[in-house]
Amino acid sequence: MKYTKKYWDWNNSQDDLLIKRKTDNELIAEFMNLRSTGLSIYKESDYKYHKSWDWLMPVVKKCFCTGDNTFEWDAIMDAMWTCDIKIVHSVVVEFINQLKNK
Repeated sequence: MKYTKKYWDWNNSQDDLLIKRKTDNELIAEFMNLRSTGLSIYKESDYKYHKSWDWLMPVVKKCFCTGDNTFEWDAIMDAMWTCDIKIVHSVVVEFINQLKNK
């Protein structure tokens, strides 16, 4: 019985992580104007910003072209030095959220 509960807890946390990733990827897609134009050939479930550098690097480039304060880019630059896509993805999402809240 304990194994079942532990397994359920693990699955529940994985589901939460998948939901957060989906939300973050949708936020990035909006930032990249994929969702608003309707021109995307990808479904929202196909977004790979969280696991593909080919998807994430154009977002990083757009972040650097957005805003007028280089201090805002410092976190992205620091994250890039880690070469960890999970860290860069989360920092980009935070950057976009801060940009939306201005």
